[in-house]
Amino acid sequence: MNLELIATFAATTVLLLGFLSLINPLATAVKLVDHPDGDRKQHDGLVPLTGGAALLLTFFTIFILTPIDTQAIGYPLDFWPTVGVLLTVLVAAHVIDDVLDIDAVVRLGIDGTIGVLLCTLALLQLDTLGYLFGPAEMTLGRWAVPMTVFSFVAASNAFNWTDGIDSLCSGLGIVCFATLIALLRETSRTDVEGLVDLCILIITALIPMYMANLGLFGRRLKSFLGDSGARLIGFIAAIVLIYAARKGMIDPVVAYFPIAVPVCDCLILMAVRISQKRSPLSADRLHVHHLMMNVGLSATMTRHLLLLIGLLLGALGVMLQYLDVEEWLISIVVVVSFWLFIALRVVLVKLASRADVAQDTPAVT
Repeated sequence: MNLELIATFAATTVLLLGFLSLINPLATAVKLVDHPDGDRKQHDGLVPLTGGAALLLTFFTIFILTPIDTQAIGYPLDFWPTVGVLLTVLVAAHVIDDVLDIDAVVRLGIDGTIGVLLCTLALLQLDTLGYLFGPAEMTLGRWAVPMTVFSFVAASNAFNWTDGIDSLCSGLGIVCFATLIALLRETSRTDVEGLVDLCILIITALIPMYMANLGLFGRRLKSFLGDSGARLIGFIAAIVLIYAARKGMIDPVVAYFPIAVPVCDCLILMAVRISQKRSPLSADRLHVHHLMMNVGLSATMTRHLLLLIGLLLGALGVMLQYLDVEEWLISIVVVVSFWLFIALRVVLVKLASRADVAQDTPAVT
């Protein structure tokens, strides 16, 4: 294994744990902690919601200290400073949300505002959806900014909604960036190395966060991502994927595969809530990870199964790019995988219903 990579991972782990050791006591003092409620939140005791702040500080520190070719992955000279400031504002706003539990519409407004600023200040826009339906390219024109902002908001909420069991969100983040590295490696271009290095740095920070979320470094350093951390991962994933698609490093439709699990769960769940005449942003236990646990799977088994599904879908995307499959055919694969995810949810709901009926049926003696 590359000694430089090992050293980077070790340094990143030390940085993250150092930030957690400093922030966790402060979080407890200001009540930036997650309380179990016996319903959606079934963990033991009070856990600091410091993952977002610790991740952001770790990202910034390792990004500054590691020699990475920023010119290869940023077109305006102020691209990365602008992105850094906006991500800091994002995390700060959602740390306040973690403390005060602000309204879901306000959270949506925060994400939308950050998305608009990324489009206008960082000039990060998705100009085309590629050749989804055949030989004619689907350029976005005046819809470029709305579609890009929607992508940011969707990715933010999608990752945030996976943060229902320990380390699922950070694990899906690792899957996302590992898949993107594989996709970038499959191209014949030589200008992807800077973005590959950036993805590697992100993974080296997410791995110790994954472990801290599970409490593997001890109770004192156990931390939840909170809204701030989960949305940070979602925004970074969207930024990197949109950048790669905009630069032609990956096809726009292929950007679905690194984030397939959180995006499918998010979109389907919003449709379910709307069909039940509820707000699509309302809280419940209808996420796919909750449904899996309802049929008897443990949190560990559920996490591993969803990460495996994410890896398989990511590998499928890499294979399709490697085989140079036409974009319109890839779009069909995307639709099929989406419907398979719907089928999975239907099966889980039916199994859970049968388990409830069996549990409520009195034994015959």
